[in-house]
Amino acid sequence: MNTQTTVKTRDVLLPRTPFAAHLSSKKTDEPTLLRWEEDRLADRVHASCAGKPQFVLHDGPPYANGDVHMGHALNKTLKDMVVRSRRMMGEDAVLVPGWDCHGLPVEWKVEEQIRQAGREKGSVPVMEFREACRSYAKKWVERQAAGFRRLGVTADFARAYKTMDKEADAATVTALQAFLRNGRLYRALRPVLWSVPEQTALADAEVEYKEERYTSLMVRFPVRSSKHAALRGASLVCWTTTPWTLPGNRAVACAPQCSYSLCKVTAVSSGTHLGVGEHVVLAESLAGNVLTKAGAEAWEVVDTFNGTELQETVCNHPLHQLGYGHAVPVLVAEFVETSNGTGFVHVAPALGPVDFQLGAAEGLDVELTVGADGRYLPHLPFFAGEVVMKENGERGDADALVLAALLAQGALFSSWRSKHETAHSWRSKSPLLYRSTPQWFVSMPDEQRAAAVSALKDVEFLPEASRVRLTSMTQSRPEWCVSRQRMWGVPLGLFVNRHDGSVLADEAVLERVREAFSAEGSDAWYSSPPSRFLGSDYDPEDWEQSMDVLDVWFESGATYSWVLPSRYGTTKADLYLEGSDQHRGWFQSSLFQSMSSQSSAPYRALMTHGFVLDKKGRKMSKSEGNVVDPLEVTQRVGVDTLRLWVASSDMARDAKYSDEAMRGHADTLRRFRNTLRWLLGNMASAPSSPVAYEKLEKPEKWMLAKLNQVGRSMREQSAAFDFPKVVGLLNHFCAHDLSSVWFDMRKDALYCDSPSSLRRMGVVTVLSEVFRHLVSWLAPLVPLTADEAWHFAALPGSVHEREWPSLCPQWENEKLLCEWNHVLTVRASVKAACERLQADGTIGALLEASVSCDVPANYAESLTDVSMADVCGVSSVTLRFAAETREVGSVARPAQGEKCARCWRVLPEVEGRGVCFRCSEV
Repeated sequence: MNTQTTVKTRDVLLPRTPFAAHLSSKKTDEPTLLRWEEDRLADRVHASCAGKPQFVLHDGPPYANGDVHMGHALNKTLKDMVVRSRRMMGEDAVLVPGWDCHGLPVEWKVEEQIRQAGREKGSVPVMEFREACRSYAKKWVERQAAGFRRLGVTADFARAYKTMDKEADAATVTALQAFLRNGRLYRALRPVLWSVPEQTALADAEVEYKEERYTSLMVRFPVRSSKHAALRGASLVCWTTTPWTLPGNRAVACAPQCSYSLCKVTAVSSGTHLGVGEHVVLAESLAGNVLTKAGAEAWEVVDTFNGTELQETVCNHPLHQLGYGHAVPVLVAEFVETSNGTGFVHVAPALGPVDFQLGAAEGLDVELTVGADGRYLPHLPFFAGEVVMKENGERGDADALVLAALLAQGALFSSWRSKHETAHSWRSKSPLLYRSTPQWFVSMPDEQRAAAVSALKDVEFLPEASRVRLTSMTQSRPEWCVSRQRMWGVPLGLFVNRHDGSVLADEAVLERVREAFSAEGSDAWYSSPPSRFLGSDYDPEDWEQSMDVLDVWFESGATYSWVLPSRYGTTKADLYLEGSDQHRGWFQSSLFQSMSSQSSAPYRALMTHGFVLDKKGRKMSKSEGNVVDPLEVTQRVGVDTLRLWVASSDMARDAKYSDEAMRGHADTLRRFRNTLRWLLGNMASAPSSPVAYEKLEKPEKWMLAKLNQVGRSMREQSAAFDFPKVVGLLNHFCAHDLSSVWFDMRKDALYCDSPSSLRRMGVVTVLSEVFRHLVSWLAPLVPLTADEAWHFAALPGSVHEREWPSLCPQWENEKLLCEWNHVLTVRASVKAACERLQADGTIGALLEASVSCDVPANYAESLTDVSMADVCGVSSVTLRFAAETREVGSVARPAQGEKCARCWRVLPEVEGRGVCFRCSEV
């Protein structure tokens, strides 16, 4: 035993490298990231791509508000992988990061700071407020940039864009003026989703929906007049889940093809709001359920009507005795559903978009009902000044007051508590309400929407299923509300005539606005008198200066028009890559503006990913208390482990995060590092000149053919941005093709052959090729690990300045790849036979076995020039080929002879010598 130990210690060529299998983020990540900064690696990488075909991934700007979160980590890491892989496929790909600096996320936080300082927002001068917002946004841009760098993102931060820059202000107002010139920008009274706490209208992309409990009502609308005598004295029953909207009612809508029943109540239960003998009209299919729920015990159907027959019927308002004496006509509308409710819908044109459209078509009055402060307006009978929504976002007493008034007037048919989804602000988390206000809109006529839908046919969607979502959203958007009632943003730069409401479209005025914004930024709109823009041709007394600001989605949507030309020299990106919520946000706003300016989409491909969920499947949010800090995660498990989580996530679904999952990705990273470590350890004795391909043995030629095969798949999957398949491909290559097969069969040659033997030099030659390929394939996924391994290999420059190795025509050998399946089949049979001996204790290590194999005759060519003892890791293998043999069958037995003290093979030649012939020569 001592002799064996001495021989092994003195002569066996074991792998040696300081490259660690385990990654310690604090010891390895931070120094590497710092070195990248000091070496200006991003600039070097960019320089190495000069002259290559360009690939443009336009970065959708995140809000400059708050620390980097897991959503950021998912998005930015995915973009970084795309850009890195495109570079390594031979393209000039660079990520220019951007930030969305205007809007509610910033303004909301600055208002909190002002209140904490004991001041009211209204007491703060506008320029002071805007400067506070600018400083706040600047702080978070810098902090988020540092966080992205810490995640291994090598973006071109020196050329980052910010929507609060002067360049952005000028480009954004220029884009708006283009809509004014072509007649698609206008000011109109419309119902918009309004946030009382935030005092502004919100875009669709700023809205989330939550299920809450509310009071549902069924209300009598007494018939005032009708061409049908049977309806006189009856009531139409409407269902509503928003009692507070009833003071704004101007009509009742019914379904045109629905059958309606005039029912006479003949018996009621106690405690009901129904009366015996009253006549009510309900959808025929719903009447039974409605009457039963309301407390009717018996009724009879007096007559039936088709929905269209109810036209020309006029009702009284349920609260007509409290000052609501206007006529309420019955209108037919396709949007009325008859699957629930009563078959009738109350219509309040000022308080909902569908109601508004119906009212506009029928010439109804749009009487304003609720003010910006969430209170009923002063002109409203009986309810003037009552609170619908409080300033803190809580619901006021309006629902209860309307319910009480209906009850007192005998208009309440029934009421109950129910759940339904309502709109909330994603920022304040407060409920929203529809209210009509004068807003600025960009029209989306049918022909414009049709052109946009047609342009999307030329866009690649990843996943393809997302095409339907953006297409349907584009088709169904007739107009775009682009104004907001805030101070931190790009002002519209427009004047409205105080007498006739017309918008000033004088080109000289518009040019002065553009010039001011370009030279000084949009602050010029607030710091300059109106006469600066109006010039001598217009009297400021005649023109109202609009102080609304633009929807932030308009700003970010305009970035293609100035970021792409100034940073990339183009106006069309190869890829937009954002979360799936951007179908109704950035993807759509960019599309609308690009269609107006260049009649095409600003992107060639759209890729989306899901949200980050916790292990229970809940979306991560502060309110849920399940937020995870990605930078803290990298401190524990390393940047590359987090990146493997991103790369392994199916972008078509939401990405689940858990510590258990992260441990699995840490195991994958450890496998990659172990593979690189073994390669590095054995490359230390690489020959000064590689062995020629013709002199390599079959296992090495097979491995080179595998490199070509894997390299081809790497390019295909990476070009499709299918990173889960890339991870799976590399994981299988490392775990199976390398570790389980080639490394396992070549350990003996590497450890025990003479350093000068042709076989060993051939193996090391191929080891070097495997390392060069593998480390470059891993570089986009786990860049710190790849960089570190490249450094330990003492190779020049950085792996990130290199392209993936090209496919080598000489290595192509489809025949050998097919033949190797026969080799692996025999190998599996041999190992199974040996494992049976190990299980019963007959042998210990596989090298103590000798195996006989019955092999089909057609395997002979595949196994020629292959040492099956080396392939299987046993002392000897005897092959018996026979035409009648259909499957490989192996019998293992203890090897005859003695154990070599150096290589541990059991051979007859070792007897009396201590070592085998080969080891003796070495």
